[in-house]
Amino acid sequence: MIIETDTASVLALKFFINTIEHLQLDGIYSSLSEASNHLATKHVDLAFLNINELTKTNTQSIKHQLYTSKIIITSHLNCFAQEAFSLNALDYLLKPINYTAFLKAINKFIIAELQSYKFNSHFNQDFIYLRSDRKMVKIHFNTIVFIESFKDYIVIHREPQTAIKVKQSLCSTACLLPKHEFMRVHRSFIIATSKITAFTKFDIELGERNIPIGRNYTHITALIPKSLG
Repeated sequence: MIIETDTASVLALKFFINTIEHLQLDGIYSSLSEASNHLATKHVDLAFLNINELTKTNTQSIKHQLYTSKIIITSHLNCFAQEAFSLNALDYLLKPINYTAFLKAINKFIIAELQSYKFNSHFNQDFIYLRSDRKMVKIHFNTIVFIESFKDYIVIHREPQTAIKVKQSLCSTACLLPKHEFMRVHRSFIIATSKITAFTKFDIELGERNIPIGRNYTHITALIPKSLG
């Protein structure tokens, strides 16, 4: 659902949502009061909410009307962090909204859904979208073997697909991955625990590839047996 008064933002969000195959736009409303009739009879998984609605209705009322929906705040200003925090918003999109920021917010939504185990037949939450070579690439978690960090980009090594290069930090990428399936073992490496074939206190074997364990990550060797089930 989009709850927004700014025409340019509505058009941008509508276009961006239509590029993600597992998202379906449920409605566009100019105010929360206008959307309330719909919200009274149907659950919405995610709402893009104009921060100006907080000046018209108190926070508790908004929480009640949106029920358990995840919320992404939209605003022309970046000074409403406290209000966004009070709503437990997933993200805060500054206008004009760009696709990269939108995609990061959607990935946070996907991870939040994974962590709360809200799986359903309409939303297969086992992937993320990342920008690579001017395209948005759908990456399934179970294809990732490891992720390698370089100066200003990462390389995601996959099987059976080829590796892809993404201009993004390793830290921000780690936030998008389900923690029970991936583990950071070095300042430059994240590995998929299901792909571990052997390990020592110095390195981890992923098939034919050896990944070093960083000196600040030596404690993870005690966690690996648990992660392997």
